[in-house]
Amino acid sequence: MKKIVLTSKNPVKVSLVQKMTEQLFPDTSFEYIPLDLDAKSAELFGKQQIMTFMTDSLSRARESVSDAEYYVCLQGGMEDSGDEMHETAYVMVSDSTGRSEVSGCSTFRVPTQIASEVRNGKDFAKAVDEFFKVQDTKTTGGFVSILTKGIVNKSSHYEQSFAIALSTLIQKGWFGYCCFYTYLGNLTNEFYP
Repeated sequence: MKKIVLTSKNPVKVSLVQKMTEQLFPDTSFEYIPLDLDAKSAELFGKQQIMTFMTDSLSRARESVSDAEYYVCLQGGMEDSGDEMHETAYVMVSDSTGRSEVSGCSTFRVPTQIASEVRNGKDFAKAVDEFFKVQDTKTTGGFVSILTKGIVNKSSHYEQSFAIALSTLIQKGWFGYCCFYTYLGNLTNEFYP
């Protein structure tokens, strides 16, 4: 059976990867292996920091399970202009050869008080929980669900980006294959004929 390794044990992320993979590969069975590799000491700020974190997470996943068909990292972070802070998220999928694709999720503004707390070192999910007096938004609907009154939740927020990143790897012949190549933590832009 083919394996898909996730860098997170977050049940929302695991469930959405299973759902979307089943839609993209209706005749293929996969074993899903969630790992606990998405722990971070502080919020990630800016695309470069998020990409570096994701690349490192996928490299560690490959070291843990070397025979998977795909490796998946779904990661949120912050874009901070100083005046406003926005939550953003990306999906990076790597295949068994080390080729990777990235797709970005929608970005949306964070309330001023939460932004201030995150700038001062508080975990974003913890700040959201306290601000809205809810529990565990990190593993449930996420801030986006609160923002949109449930119209968009954490799962649906990531689904399109995951489907796009994985589909681009599947349809690599369409692109002459030029993408990010992830191998043992090195992030380069190489051409694959």
